[in-house]
Amino acid sequence: MNDYKLLAIGFIKSTEYSIAVYSLNDHLWRIKDRLDVHIQGILSFYLGNVIHLKGSMYCIGFDWYSSDPASGLQTHLASFDFDLEEFGFVELPDAAKQNKVKFNFVLGESIAVFSMSSEHTCIWVLIEVGGQKSWQLWYNGDSNLTALQFFKSSTFTKIFHVEENTFFVQRSPNLYSYNFRSHLIQHLNIDGCKSLETFVESLVLHKGNQGKNLSHETDFIQINGE
Repeated sequence: MNDYKLLAIGFIKSTEYSIAVYSLNDHLWRIKDRLDVHIQGILSFYLGNVIHLKGSMYCIGFDWYSSDPASGLQTHLASFDFDLEEFGFVELPDAAKQNKVKFNFVLGESIAVFSMSSEHTCIWVLIEVGGQKSWQLWYNGDSNLTALQFFKSSTFTKIFHVEENTFFVQRSPNLYSYNFRSHLIQHLNIDGCKSLETFVESLVLHKGNQGKNLSHETDFIQINGE
């Protein structure tokens, strides 16, 4: 049976936090052991750049025990596997660590990281061979100062249209597209954008008052064609 889980992270200070996972099948909260995870890294993410893929959640954050949070540089890809209910960290490529413009996104069936400096624009894809995760360079091109400044003031970037080489970028309250090869930035004339997500049509069963199954079809605008 499929299970639906909720991850809850509560904290007041960086040294005071709690982690719990709720299972819809069991209707129970499970308190997670904080000693075995670098949980501070997961707390450093920007909410809009949390990515979900194949039962795991991904975001770019700090590894609190091996990097300097005061530097403002995120150095690791943090993840949470909802099946195993475990956190994980993968160190970012060295070339990406020093860049303040970087974000994670889905490329095909893999997690990828976009990074831009004043000299280069790079995309890495996370691969796994023999149980070991590593980064494979997927694109390496020139930078663009206009695009660099644009990303520094943008809010969320998570949707990628691979056939068009295009990212969809939220720069509140506006929505833009960005072509990473040509560095073309276009305003999409969709103002008042509060969030940026991908959805697909789905058919959900609900129990009616008389015990009948009611079907409800949900339709969403498919920005990236998924």
